[in-house]
Amino acid sequence: MSPFGELMNNSQNLAGYLRLMKDILARKRTAMNKIIDYTNAQAKVLAAEEFDDEAFDDYIGLKQAEIDKINELDDGFTAVYNKIEGDLKNNSKEFESIIKEIQGIITEVTDMSVKIGMLEKKNWDAFEKRRNEIKRTVKTFGVNRQTASSYYKNMSGVGGEAGPVFMDQKK
Repeated sequence: MSPFGELMNNSQNLAGYLRLMKDILARKRTAMNKIIDYTNAQAKVLAAEEFDDEAFDDYIGLKQAEIDKINELDDGFTAVYNKIEGDLKNNSKEFESIIKEIQGIITEVTDMSVKIGMLEKKNWDAFEKRRNEIKRTVKTFGVNRQTASSYYKNMSGVGGEAGPVFMDQKK
C-alpha cells in the first residue's frame, strides 16, 4: 500500500469520527431541549393553584432519563475525541469546516446548560415557596383543630369548671 493510500484512509477515518462526534453532540442538544421542556412543565405544575405531586415526580423521572442519556453521550464523545486527538491536531486545517460546526454545537449545548441551571434555580425557589405554604397550612390546620377541640371540651363541660355561660347564679 502506498503512503498516500494510508494517509487517505486515516483522513477518511478522521472524517468519520468527526461526523460521529457531531452526531453525538446533536443528540445531546436534543436531550437538553427535552430537559428544558420538562423543566418548564415543572414550573407550570409549581405555579398551578393545586399542586400535582405525581406530575411533578413524573417530570423528575423524565429529566433523569435524559440526564442519563447525556452522560452516556458525553462518555462516547470523550472516548472518540481521545482516540483522534493527535490526528486531529495534525490535520485541523483539512477538517476546519466540521470542526467549526462541532464548536458551534458545543457553544449551543453550553448555553442550554446555563439556561437549564437558571430554570432549575427558579423551580427550586418556587418549590421552596410551595413547601413553606404547605407547612403553614398544616400548622394552621393543627392550631385550628386544637382550638376547635378546646372549644368543644369547654362547651361540654369536660374541660374543667367552665359551665354554661348564660346560667343565672342567683336563687
